[in-house]
Amino acid sequence: MSLAQSPSAMIQRIQTLYLLAVTVLATVFCFFAFAQVESSPVVFSTAGALHCTWLIPSAILSILIPAISFGSIFLYRRRILQMRLISFEMILTALMYLADIVVLVVVHRTAPEAAIHITWMCTIPPTNLILSYLAIRRIAMDEALVQAADRLR
Repeated sequence: MSLAQSPSAMIQRIQTLYLLAVTVLATVFCFFAFAQVESSPVVFSTAGALHCTWLIPSAILSILIPAISFGSIFLYRRRILQMRLISFEMILTALMYLADIVVLVVVHRTAPEAAIHITWMCTIPPTNLILSYLAIRRIAMDEALVQAADRLR
């Protein structure tokens, strides 16, 4: 059986692209504003998360998520661990998104006169969740293929 026909050669094709897209999008999310809160004396942006103490967990998560996603690309020989890491990354993405929304709600309740402008960046975490889910599905399909090939031997 040649390398091109072996099941392990089929590992990491489309799921690598999914995980690379998650990495790029999550990195972009780190550097641009999720939303801006404008009131007369102050302009606040979630991109400057390190300036506000209540956004430090969100900033740490926004750095950790692309690192986990990029690192999981290289775990193609350990597919079960790779799926678990991507699942963990999905949980962190959901927590970061929820934390950003909670901060915006708290800011809006404390300063109702402030105008909140949500940017297109708010679509990145849900997109990353979808791409991560698709990557997990493809990795599971590859794992099933390898298991079936092992049974045939």
